[in-house]
Amino acid sequence: MPWICDKCQHGRHTRCESTWSCDCQCNVGGDADASQKSVAIIGGLAFAIGGLFFAISTGGVGPILLGGAMLGGGVSSTWNGAEKAIKGERINGKTFALDVAFGAITGVATGGIGVAGEVIATNVVKQGVKEVAKVGVKKLAVRAATGAVTGVAAKAIDEVKQCSTTDKKWNEDGTVASWVTSAAVGALGGVGSHVSSNLSKSVTSGIAKSATRVAVSGTTAAVSDATVQGVNIAAGNQDSYDVKRTFTSTTTSAIMTVAQEATKKAIYHANGGKYNMLNVKSNKKVIEDKVPEKNQQELMERYENLKKIHQSIVKDQKQKANTYTTEQQQKANHQATIAQYDKDITKANTLKTAAIQSGNTADFDTHKQEADKLISQKKAEIKNFQATFKPTVSKKDLIKMNNDNAHFLVDDRLGQVSVDIPSAAGTSRGAIRVTFDYDTNRQGDPQYKFSGYTNTHNYNDMPRYGQSDYYTIHQNYDNNLKVINGEVNNYMCNHALQDDIDKERQKKKRN
Repeated sequence: MPWICDKCQHGRHTRCESTWSCDCQCNVGGDADASQKSVAIIGGLAFAIGGLFFAISTGGVGPILLGGAMLGGGVSSTWNGAEKAIKGERINGKTFALDVAFGAITGVATGGIGVAGEVIATNVVKQGVKEVAKVGVKKLAVRAATGAVTGVAAKAIDEVKQCSTTDKKWNEDGTVASWVTSAAVGALGGVGSHVSSNLSKSVTSGIAKSATRVAVSGTTAAVSDATVQGVNIAAGNQDSYDVKRTFTSTTTSAIMTVAQEATKKAIYHANGGKYNMLNVKSNKKVIEDKVPEKNQQELMERYENLKKIHQSIVKDQKQKANTYTTEQQQKANHQATIAQYDKDITKANTLKTAAIQSGNTADFDTHKQEADKLISQKKAEIKNFQATFKPTVSKKDLIKMNNDNAHFLVDDRLGQVSVDIPSAAGTSRGAIRVTFDYDTNRQGDPQYKFSGYTNTHNYNDMPRYGQSDYYTIHQNYDNNLKVINGEVNNYMCNHALQDDIDKERQKKKRN
């Protein structure tokens, strides 16, 4: 309940006892009021940015949850300051603190459910969906469903807040429609995140991508708030449409999304771009999991050294490894064909001998013709192979690309780069080998993805290309970034579900 000092209650506003704590309207626009709203808006923005920074920089589910709490609390703070400034009202300290606290709880729920949703979306795509259109539809459905669950959770959290801080009873004056609305508005947040993600992919400019996300976020927030107010008016819980509330929602969402985009850009830039950041994080994590601690630092140095190799050398060696493997496969296929001819010729000759011994002239002639035909085909195969097979790359052409003996592997290890970790004495190459899968990202920049570690120089002990834990870890980090991308958008939709109408009705009851 707002606190109004004794002087203001008796109309002596010029003698207000405390311009900082008195909630009388006479203090609106004063220095204390302006300072409080500035702290709420700017402080909330800073807190939210801190949460985003922590979640993006750290990665993992834990940081997503903590970052979500900071984002939720920050958004609630900024929302309160902006709403009161737009409506020309005072900030109530107790209400402000409760909104920030429960905003943090809602932020945790939004982040946690979002992570689960992205995991489901990723698994749905892995289950054999190939067409781009079908992939998009399935992801949209999963994200909408995730948003709906988040919306219901946000409604439940708000109900708990109302019941624990006022004399409101659970779902008092509530209907099934209010919960359905919560699910629908939450789903709208999920749809907005999906649309934002897909629209931003269609533009190449970084500024245009950010502008797209800001526009979608603001629009989604406005539509969500309008939907909630429309349902409240239809149910008789609200007398008229509150344009200022929608404006607050849209403005706060836009401000937060701008801050989010700026934070992301700064972090990505400091880490050499988004893809490089994900690559480094994934490598560091899988190396910590798979490599003995005593070798981890040295291995990370080898990883950094790989990235310093001139790309002209890397591309040349990769091509030679590909060519060598292809030519060796052609040779192996030829040898297998000749071996099969030898086997078939031996079989025909054995049958021919048996026919002679049994005096079966007809069978002898048949098997002799078969043997002669196979011998002729074998000679033709050898002649053709010798005439056409002109190997262009030999093993000696596959060089060591740096002082760590980095070199491309071939055959069933094609696409992988091996590096050495020398013996403790440093006098020999030792038996420790580490492999990385080589690839390029969407920008064409090289990427080395940790694959395996062995201290016995046995490559068979290590995963082949594309089979290491790196890919699962990288996918998890990428999913978390997608959650963070949509977190402001989703949270702003959920914030629209906070029941200001019930608060006003409870206040009227108490008065």
